[in-house]
Amino acid sequence: MGKPKLQIIVLFQNLGEKQAYYARSPAPPLSGALVAGLTPPTVEVELLHEMVRPIDYNTDADFIALSFMDFCAPHAFEVAERFRKIGKIVVAGGKYPSTFPKEVIPHMDSVVIGEAETVWGQVVEDMVKGKLKKVYEAPFAPPLDNIPPPRYDLVEPDFTVPVVTEATRGCPYKCSFCQLTIKSVPFRCRPIKDVIHDLTAISQLPFYKRKMAMLYDNNLGGDMGYAKELLKEIAKLKLWGLGTQFSFDCLHDDEFIDLLAKAHCGMAFIGLE
Repeated sequence: MGKPKLQIIVLFQNLGEKQAYYARSPAPPLSGALVAGLTPPTVEVELLHEMVRPIDYNTDADFIALSFMDFCAPHAFEVAERFRKIGKIVVAGGKYPSTFPKEVIPHMDSVVIGEAETVWGQVVEDMVKGKLKKVYEAPFAPPLDNIPPPRYDLVEPDFTVPVVTEATRGCPYKCSFCQLTIKSVPFRCRPIKDVIHDLTAISQLPFYKRKMAMLYDNNLGGDMGYAKELLKEIAKLKLWGLGTQFSFDCLHDDEFIDLLAKAHCGMAFIGLE
C-alpha cells in the first residue's frame, strides 16, 4: 500500500474569471511550494497552481490543502464544498483564513491560522491518523530560522521563474491602506545563509531556470543593513535576473541601489507610501 496523497492547491480565480491579468506572472506564488517543503515524507505531495492549470476534481489525492487570499475566498468555499462532497479532507490556510478564520472554518474540515512552519507537520500527522482538529493556531510571529527550501521541483513547467522565496516577513511601516495592518506582525529577517540555501536548492531544475529568482518580501529594505549584506551574498550567485519589492524610501540609499545592480536585480515592485 502506497503513501496517502496530499494535493496543495493555490487558488487564483475570482468571480468567474478564467484567466485574470494578474495570473500571467512568470513566477508562482510562494505559499504552495513553501508548504510542500514543510510537508513530512509520510505523504506523497502534489502541487497545483490554478494560475496555470485547472483543478482536477477526479484527483486521487486523499487530502486537499487550499491556499488563498481574500479576493478568491468565495471561490475557495465552492472548491472545498465540491471536494468534501466526494469524500476528500480539505484544509485551508493563507492570509485570508488566518485573518478571518471565523469566515472560513464552516467551509473546511480544518483551518490553519498563522504562519505554518511550526504547526504544519502536526497537521499532516493528524490527517494521516484520522485525528484532524478543526483549528490549528500557530504561535504569533515565530522565529524564521531553519525553514526548509520550497519544493521548486513540484512547480509546473509553465512558470519561467520557479525559484521564489522570501528573506523577511512583515514591514516596519503601518500604512493605513496596506493589508498587512489588518493583523500586523513584527518585521523579521531570516538568516542570510537560509535564504542563500533556498536560492541554491535548485539541482532538479533546468539550467536556465536556476539563473532567475524572485524575493517575495513585503519590504526587502525594512532593515537596510540586513538587505545590503544579503544582496552582497546574492551577487556571488551570478544570477541572470532577480526580482524583489521594497518601499520608495529605499531609493534614497545609493549603496542599496548599487548592490541591487550587482545582484542583477532587473525588476522591483516599489511601494509609493
